[in-house]
Amino acid sequence: MKLHASPLLKLVGERRYRFSLKVFEQWFAAQSLLDSEVDVDEVVYDIATFNRWRYVLAIVLAAGSPTKADRVMIALTRWNPGAAAWVVAEALRTPVQRTPSSVEFSGDLAPRFRTAVSAWLTGLGTLSGCLGQISWREIELSDPLADITLAVNIANDSRTLTTSWLSSDLVDGRRLPPTAANPGSYIGLTSVQILSEPVVTAANWVWARAQDDLSHMLDGSWVRLALSQVPADGVVHRELTASLPFQVTSEGIEPKEPTDIWPGPDVSPTPTAWGGYSEQRIYERTVAVLKGAMDAYLELVSSGFPKFGDTLGHHATMPLEFEGAMYYQSGNTLMFREPGFRYWLRPIGRPAHAAPSDNTVSLTLNGDFDDFNDYRDDRHTIFERYASENPELEPFLRFSAHSGRVGVLESRPATQIALGWLWQDLQRLRWIVGNNKPASFFCGSR
Repeated sequence: MKLHASPLLKLVGERRYRFSLKVFEQWFAAQSLLDSEVDVDEVVYDIATFNRWRYVLAIVLAAGSPTKADRVMIALTRWNPGAAAWVVAEALRTPVQRTPSSVEFSGDLAPRFRTAVSAWLTGLGTLSGCLGQISWREIELSDPLADITLAVNIANDSRTLTTSWLSSDLVDGRRLPPTAANPGSYIGLTSVQILSEPVVTAANWVWARAQDDLSHMLDGSWVRLALSQVPADGVVHRELTASLPFQVTSEGIEPKEPTDIWPGPDVSPTPTAWGGYSEQRIYERTVAVLKGAMDAYLELVSSGFPKFGDTLGHHATMPLEFEGAMYYQSGNTLMFREPGFRYWLRPIGRPAHAAPSDNTVSLTLNGDFDDFNDYRDDRHTIFERYASENPELEPFLRFSAHSGRVGVLESRPATQIALGWLWQDLQRLRWIVGNNKPASFFCGSR
């Protein structure tokens, strides 16, 4: 039977056919990518193009031969590590209970693992500085692995894979090659980080494992790396400078009183109470902090995560409106009290003239406290409409409505809130695997 006469195809025009099932179309498209009949650069071009090809890319990674799949994945990870993380999750994160085949883990595993790590690091850019915890030299963005040696060993039962990350410089003056077969012999001669995880039972396991290792290293360093690149005239830098107990002048370093760039208390203290905020002043502070938090978030994304773009959930929602109700009772108290909130981040939409920075705040002070379930359901309908109107963003969007505190009275509140949003985005992409919330990097409340 001729193919065009089979039920696999549908006639959609003169001499034009379409596969009756999407999966057939995606399978043959994956083969065209693997066989270089379609240039991968035409696929990893922008987020809209990625959306059309994302399941095809997942098939490439799940079923493609290592040599061919690696070529596609190198281009994808270098272009956008957030999009590549989605593909890895779709193709390799489903638990498979089987013993790895000898083909999947035969020969020297380290060179291919190093290729995957190098591609991820190119996409991560500034974040490749996380390797500074291993290398004894400064990490060069042009070649982050220049002074790193990698080793890969699989356990005898083929269920555990151990990766060793070593500084290539040994204390005795010798220098290690890019990969090593017996890393244990160098312990005590150089800095070493060893990571053991269950084997990912797939031919293209290196892409998941390389991301996992790098995410462990980013857990303790991503905040520092992100903050180190922010602009000097931005919200993050201004908050930090104001909060420091010293200042740098022409005379050197001088002590100063830590301050705050946001509207402060306007209720005078008494002998028995600290004073605090009037309802109007706390409202002014809250609006200013929240707008500052959205600006700070964009500063952090632009400086530390420029290739991620709309694969970060909050960025995909912008421009947005922080919409909700705030509850606060003024008066002298023994401590500053955080206002309570019921809110959600409402996507404004993306007309041609809109930019992610066109964010707004819409808060009602001490308004009606509607049923939270009804509040959430109504907003979810709006959110679903936004996702359907922007299908390229849908894989990275997540709806949530919140009730509780935001932290507008904390030290450096805009930065803390922005880091919290970014932390959520990175966790969803598995670029952060720990539970060290950004607030733990700051101290004190106001």
